[in-house]
Amino acid sequence: MFSIITYTPYTTDLSTTLPPWAFRRGWVIWNEHQHVADVPAQDYLIIGWNPFYAAGKTSVENALHPGVSIHETVDYFEKEVQAFLEEFQKITAARVLEYQEIMDVLSFSLSMGEDRQELPDCPLYMDALLSQDIDFEFGGNDIFINGKRVCAVSMLIPYELDEIYSRLEHMTYRHTRRLLLFNEKEAKRDFLRYTGRWFPTRSVLRRMATEDIISVYNGYYTDTFLFHLDQANDEPFRAFFTDMLDRECVPYIVEEFNLKKVFWGSLPGLYLANADPTVIGFQDLSEFLHAHIEVKKETEDILEKAQNSLVEVSVDVNEYIEDRGHEGGEV
Repeated sequence: MFSIITYTPYTTDLSTTLPPWAFRRGWVIWNEHQHVADVPAQDYLIIGWNPFYAAGKTSVENALHPGVSIHETVDYFEKEVQAFLEEFQKITAARVLEYQEIMDVLSFSLSMGEDRQELPDCPLYMDALLSQDIDFEFGGNDIFINGKRVCAVSMLIPYELDEIYSRLEHMTYRHTRRLLLFNEKEAKRDFLRYTGRWFPTRSVLRRMATEDIISVYNGYYTDTFLFHLDQANDEPFRAFFTDMLDRECVPYIVEEFNLKKVFWGSLPGLYLANADPTVIGFQDLSEFLHAHIEVKKETEDILEKAQNSLVEVSVDVNEYIEDRGHEGGEV
């Protein structure tokens, strides 16, 4: 199950921020940036939850609070989303989407606006409904949607978004970030599973290489730009986009071998696809969302600092020099 929150991009210095949420395995968040050429973009935060059940138990194993009945998962999830929304609204304008709005976001994620489906009175078999009028063609290392080739570019580190977005004003595209969440204990256990043999005889180096990775919000992180390109614009646009990223010094991968799983993993609700290490940690959710973080720079007055560092002494310097002169000492 998942809910979609639309929100306004914001600027923060992190002095006002969301309280930490104790997400754990089975919880997923997506940040979906949908842009139609020459039209203002829309940003969405999608919160998903896959409840874990155990045989013979009456409570869900991975709720954020203990004692949630397996018969109350939908009501519980709705309450968690509402609580999150209330905190989020203290930072920026935000609201939960309903009915046709949800359908429109999901339709765009598949067709980039070329197909739109109406929400039926009985919303069942939504996957079939969303894809029934879209022409999909899956080749060896290619995906074509309505005759256009899917270009997926994965970013390897978080970075400032607005500069890249401003260069894509005339393009229709999706930019989606996803975090398959772990709590701190789960993240450390998974992290050690594949880093335990790093620098086997150099524990200090291993600690230096890994000590800042686990943070407040941890999980498997993906970050992907997706474009649907016709034949005439395919190669020219790829060259333009990769050149721009090179100039920004942003590391990236133009997906080929992993294109299909990257594409499926980018879609809201599909949390199993492209679920690969490594674990990445974020100190604040604003680092994951479409937000500009302003770092406060403290200016330092060197003269004032020097004056404040002076130590008062009880000795009169002139008197001391005169006394030393009378005694025949050297000054």
